[in-house]
Amino acid sequence: MTLTIERLWKEADFSPNSAQAEAIKQVEDPLFLPAGPGSGKMRGLLRRTVNLKARHNIKLEVLFLSTFTEKAAFRLKQGLTALLGLVTNFTNKPYGIAEIYIGTVHSFTKTFSFVLISHLKAWIKTEYEIADVCQLKTI
Repeated sequence: MTLTIERLWKEADFSPNSAQAEAIKQVEDPLFLPAGPGSGKMRGLLRRTVNLKARHNIKLEVLFLSTFTEKAAFRLKQGLTALLGLVTNFTNKPYGIAEIYIGTVHSFTKTFSFVLISHLKAWIKTEYEIADVCQLKTI
């Protein structure tokens, strides 16, 4: 049986509304989901990620799943692990989340800043570092 996104929805007991279905099936461009609490952003985002990986063979390392709270980031990791496990059971092809960045906007910005600074140090003459909240109080 061919793996379709609709089959995955059925296996996961998921019935998307029209906006969710459109977001999940959209594969060409980055996706920003502005919506209120409880509107299904996380469910749609997780299923879009599974669609990109399992059906369109997009490399997970080029994807970035972000939210604003650590709790929501943890739920993204749990949810994606569970859905990819379902796909693994269906296809007998192993999937995991090790290659994908899942976290808060703030942790991504901090990580990106550290990487950027490490690459720029060759051109920067003075040592710089990013101060956290505790360090700011002592500066």
